[in-house]
Amino acid sequence: MRAETTTFRARCQVCNREVEMLPADRVRAVLFINEGAFERLIDDGVLHSILTVSGSLWVCKESLIAG
Repeated sequence: MRAETTTFRARCQVCNREVEMLPADRVRAVLFINEGAFERLIDDGVLHSILTVSGSLWVCKESLIAG
C-alpha cells in the first residue's frame, strides 16, 4: 500500500474550522507509533480524524500540534 503524500484542507468537526489534513500513515511515521497506539489517540480524542469515502483516514494537523 502506498502512503499518501498530499494534504488537503477540510473542516475538522472537533476544531470546528477549516484545517490542513494529513494522511494517517504520515502521522504514524512522524509520531513513530504503532497502529494500536495511533488508534488509541484517535479514540481518546487526542487526534481528530476524518474517514474519506474511499476509506482513507486523515488527521487534523491542529490536533497533532496541540496533542
